[in-house]
Order: sequence, then structure tokens, then C-alpha cells
Amino acid sequence: MVKVMRVCRRCRSVYGPGAKFCGIDGQELVELEGDPLLGQKVDRYEVQSLLGRGASASVYKALHAELRSPVALKVLHGQLGSDAHYVQRFRREAQVVSRIRNPHVVSVLDFGIDQGLAYLVMEFCQGTTLDRVIAKEKPISPERAARVAAQIATGLSAAHEMGFVHRDVKPGNVAIERQAGRDLAKLLDFGIVRLPEIEDSDKLTQVGTVVGTPSYMAPEQTEGKEVTPASDLYAVGVVLYEMLAGRKPFTGTAPELFHKHRHEPPPTFEAPAALHELTLSLL
Repeated sequence: MVKVMRVCRRCRSVYGPGAKFCGIDGQELVELEGDPLLGQKVDRYEVQSLLGRGASASVYKALHAELRSPVALKVLHGQLGSDAHYVQRFRREAQVVSRIRNPHVVSVLDFGIDQGLAYLVMEFCQGTTLDRVIAKEKPISPERAARVAAQIATGLSAAHEMGFVHRDVKPGNVAIERQAGRDLAKLLDFGIVRLPEIEDSDKLTQVGTVVGTPSYMAPEQTEGKEVTPASDLYAVGVVLYEMLAGRKPFTGTAPELFHKHRHEPPPTFEAPAALHELTLSLL
């Protein structure tokens, strides 16, 4: 079934239900079947297919018009693309990740704005995401879970050494590629990364604001307190638990999850002693 979307014909921005006018160019929105960017060009990138759509942006597989190399193209939705403050954060996401050089962090290749559309270009990762691997194979073998968790931690270490905190480590933000018969894990989506040298001055993300995914948030993060590298490591513990147990340690509504992360020990699960101890220490 083709999805009907609210879009701007001029800039091709996508909007959520209820929006009437485009915040980028003021045009009245119309309902169209399918994605307005498929088969079109954004700057020098030819959009081929939709890889995923989140609350703030859509990610597409695209081709560089001249080099013909595949890339992942992340385009902000219109309600955020028209917000200069959020576009600035999007630009900073590109600046952050482009400075991290690590095989376990996705490479950012380009950033730009085309007819009002703010976009970010990343390396195209062959394979799938860790959440899909877990859904298909749960539980994951201890050996494989250990290797993937170690690679996630290696990517985070590179970010932490530069003063960045990811704040949204979860299986959906980890790409899994197969190289020479082995997993290669790459961290994706630094969209809510904490940038200390910037946020301490202009408070782009205010203290007291809860950001992240509730199932993977550290206790201090659920309270809107300052996050640190330890907050990311807590999330790695949740991801490792989910790989080993085939389920998340806690379920429920956001308030229920916040309470459990703060006050309850994770339920028991089966795993080799060393991995079991590591998981509980991360949590």
C-alpha cells in the first residue's frame, strides 16, 4: 500500500499530519502518494530508495551524480528543516562525525542545503542494522555478541576521546556489515550528540531536557541531567543484554522505563559468566 504524505511541491519537504504550510518557503502543502524525493536529485545526489524514516529525518540510498558511488543521504523533514536552530544542530552533527576517524563510526562525506532541504551525506553501509539482526536471530551467540559490543565500544571510545557523547546508542543505530565472514559494526546517527564546547555556551540542548530512546537511557539521562561517556556505556550494557537475552531488560511506557532504569536491577538472564558480569557492570 502506497503511503499518502503531506509534502511541499516546491522544496519537496515531508511533513507530519496536521501541517498546512511549508515552513521553508510558505507554500501550501499537498497530499501525495509516495515519497517526493524518490527518483529526484538533491543537489548532486540522485535519490534511489528509502532506507528509513524517523521523527526528524529520512535516510535514502543515493548515487553521486558524477562519481556514481552509492551514499546514504539524510534529509531533514520540513518542520525541522525550517527551524534555523535545528538546522544548526544538523550541521554540527556533520561537523562532529566528520572529525571522528574510526572504522566503527560511519563516515560523513558532505553537508549542504538545496532549495531549503538540509541534507547530510554519509558512507553507504552494506548489510543491515543490529536491531534487525537481533529480531531475526535472538538470542545472538555469546561470541558474536561480545565482538559486536567490543566494536561499538571502540567507536564510542573514539568519540569520547574527542569530548563527544552519543546519547542514543541502540541497535537501530548500529550498522552490521559482513567483511571476510565477520561482523563489522559501525555507529550511526550522531543527531543528538552532546558537543561540550558548543552546548556549554549556547545551550542548544538545555539541561533538564530528556533526549534519547527510553529503553536504552542511563538513569541520569532519564532525569535530564548531564550525560557523560558513562551514559553511553550504560546503553552499551542494554544492547549487550538484548543481544544475549534476546529481549530488552526493561519494557513499559516511557515513565515506567525511566523508573525501572533508576531503581530496578535488570532481570536475570543466561550468559557465560564473564559476559554476564560485564553486562551487569555496564548496567
